[in-house]
Amino acid sequence: MKKDFYALSFLMLMAMCVRAQVIWEEHPSGYSEPVTVFDVEVVDENTVWTSSYKGDFSGDAWVMIPSNLLTKTTDGGQTWQEITVPVPDENWGVSHMFALDGTTAWLAMHNAANFTGDLYRTTDGGATWEDMDAITNFGDFVHFWDDMKGIVVGDSKDGYFEIYTTMNGGDTWERVPQANVPVSTPDWEYGNFGTFAAFGSHIWFGSSSGRIFHSADYGQNWTVATTAIGVNSYPLVEGISMQNEMHGIAYVADYSSSPYQATIVRTFDGGVTWLPMTLADNDYSIFEAKYIPGSPYLIKTSRGSNGAGPYLTSISMDDGENWMEIDEYNTPIMRIEFLSPTYGWGGKFKNDNSEAKMYRYVGSPLSGILSRKPLDAQVTVSPNPTTGPFRVEVKVPSASDFWILVNDANGKLVERKEINQATLINQQFDLSGYATGTYFITVSNPHGSQTVQVLKQ
Repeated sequence: MKKDFYALSFLMLMAMCVRAQVIWEEHPSGYSEPVTVFDVEVVDENTVWTSSYKGDFSGDAWVMIPSNLLTKTTDGGQTWQEITVPVPDENWGVSHMFALDGTTAWLAMHNAANFTGDLYRTTDGGATWEDMDAITNFGDFVHFWDDMKGIVVGDSKDGYFEIYTTMNGGDTWERVPQANVPVSTPDWEYGNFGTFAAFGSHIWFGSSSGRIFHSADYGQNWTVATTAIGVNSYPLVEGISMQNEMHGIAYVADYSSSPYQATIVRTFDGGVTWLPMTLADNDYSIFEAKYIPGSPYLIKTSRGSNGAGPYLTSISMDDGENWMEIDEYNTPIMRIEFLSPTYGWGGKFKNDNSEAKMYRYVGSPLSGILSRKPLDAQVTVSPNPTTGPFRVEVKVPSASDFWILVNDANGKLVERKEINQATLINQQFDLSGYATGTYFITVSNPHGSQTVQVLKQ
């Protein structure tokens, strides 16, 4: 589902501005060459780290090339510092990074030529890096629960995933015994770049066999579940996000089509079982989908094709069954990271040879939707049903900035407008050029949201 808002108040004509505004504010990234900003690690509102990969197109296919370049900001994105990680040769790149603060960060590394891996640490903001020798196979991800407890996972070795844990801040690492890790199926089963989720003492990660591994004790003991979707011989789990210890989603790629299609699977029992769903917009490949901290809702970035797009940002209020587009500017964002419903960053997918960019989330009126709070407002749509034109009237007790989203039944964004500091809104819409059916009108401000339906005949 999706929605759009339209408004004009005869009492506020002197004070109100109606406009369409970006939700992603473009910023320089600090990268000295065109790259895809691959991993975004938001530590706090001042500190953000990013990793990258190089690459280019072969037709519409994307050829991935490793990168040892990072960037970091410690002033909320006003300035960015490029960091070059020392690597043995050009085949080495960053698979995933974890940033503890502005000085300490960890890198799960990989060699694209022979699929070996490594683990690096910096404690001086990226000026120097220490090789920790914790993994030998392709590094999939690294994560710390606090400054002492951490985990790094590499692809299967000797028939089971290479999982190392630390309890002393990463000074020493121990591989989890084979008896505590399910057997790899097949024995070369592998993970994916940063494909994991952690909540409390729990952690989950996905594999190339469409399986999701789970530990409830900081990675010491593991179980595994199948997503049971049977898409083809390459059911790669592309992403996982957990809202809490029991409830979450994952998305599994089907590479038999281009753009690849994804099946979203959900769990309500902590990952013991995963139930599949079919996406309404399955013509779009998912870049990332994750729960927003402090909100029960999901945010997703996706694309129609690698080079031409379109590139979408969408939200879901029902665990991924229906999606509502919120960005009308075709912003090519790949990975995203939110601290809260009001603060987040995304990185640019390299869809051309222009410079790399960062995008800061600035859609503050949207936080009303993400908060799940009802909007204290009187919303009227008339006539309803309509043959095309209709009017939206909104009355609220105090002035605020608003968004009005109009979305069709599949969630496609028809129109979005921003209204500044209004208490009474009265504006005309026209669906004359659109198909008959149900449309969703969403009114949102920083405090809450309300959705109503209008029927186009």
